[in-house]
Amino acid sequence: EARELGTYPESSLLWLGAFGADVEVDPASELTASRAGEIDWLAAAGDVVEADEPVALLGQRQIAHSAAQLAIDESQLTLRLRAVRWNHREKKAGLERQIEEVRSRIRKLEMTPEERQLLGAEMERRIEEQRGELNRQIEEINEKLDPEHLAEELRLELAQLEQDVRRARFDHEELIRSMEVHAEHDGVLEIDLEGYVRANQVIGRIRRSGHAVVALQVVDPEIRSEPPDSLVITVVGPDGTPRQGRFNRIDRGYGGRLSAVTYFFDLSADDGGDLPTELTGERMATVYRQLPQPARIVPKSQLLFAHAAEINRLGWAGFMKTIYPEARILHIGPQAIAMVPES
Repeated sequence: EARELGTYPESSLLWLGAFGADVEVDPASELTASRAGEIDWLAAAGDVVEADEPVALLGQRQIAHSAAQLAIDESQLTLRLRAVRWNHREKKAGLERQIEEVRSRIRKLEMTPEERQLLGAEMERRIEEQRGELNRQIEEINEKLDPEHLAEELRLELAQLEQDVRRARFDHEELIRSMEVHAEHDGVLEIDLEGYVRANQVIGRIRRSGHAVVALQVVDPEIRSEPPDSLVITVVGPDGTPRQGRFNRIDRGYGGRLSAVTYFFDLSADDGGDLPTELTGERMATVYRQLPQPARIVPKSQLLFAHAAEINRLGWAGFMKTIYPEARILHIGPQAIAMVPES
């Protein structure tokens, strides 16, 4: 007879395995200069900085030059807008003068009946062609003088000037962003270099006090099939104190689908203080799946010993339903099954 489900221990963690891991206490990420130039530190050594916060600028002279040019462009915008409006009025007046000049030429082509009789039909036809061409020129100029056309032309010219300044402002901001050195995570700033540095040179680091990083190589396909965010680990240090860590990220590296994958976990001191430096080194890490709710943890070994044939025939899901019909499986682990009452 199987035990009552309620007699099994209850937990929110389901054991998945134990593996060797590398632990680093108070890890630090390096700050690297992406380009050569003068460093302008935006924070002092020992300052607490946040993830993605800019902590240094490279190439301050180039930034200063860009800022000065942007200031000139912005201060000249009002003058340039005024000049465009003035040129627009001058252009309109020039078109009006052109129309008057063409009309004057048309008037000069007017003839009296006597003049028409003296010139003859062929010459009169040519004069009429000239008059027609001049009238077409007036129509073309009048199209340019259309109020809607003039207003749209002025709007586009003014908008282009403003867009040019916006683009200059954007380029300046992009230049600053390209020269910023950002903190990869929260931590304390350590400064190694000041003054001029070469590209790719380490200029400092961000150290995470009170934290540890656990690197765990995972080959087991069952663990790799678990949602990474559901994984937690415990690491026991030399003092015998177990410490729990949360999933941070995965480094898949190179080598194909079957190669080892490195899972990184974060450990933090329970009281917000420091972690013992002796925790650094190779440690045994126990991996658990965080369950969505507390469950009864039923070991597989006892059931396999007594019901091997049935389990082989029905599978774990089918077999567990026959002995615990009032419960459902929350998760099946390598050594135990998490079960909760059927709601």
